[in-house]
Amino acid sequence: SSLNDIKALKEIEHCGVDSVITGKAIYEGTLDLKEAIEVAG
Repeated sequence: SSLNDIKALKEIEHCGVDSVITGKAIYEGTLDLKEAIEVAG
């Protein structure tokens, strides 16, 4: 997962997507949780 993935998911939020699992990306350091929360709004 990346911030670009979070941004892409925001674009389909109207389809009912309201959450994602990002545990592995956070654990591996490829996704910063604070930044992801800011992007997700």
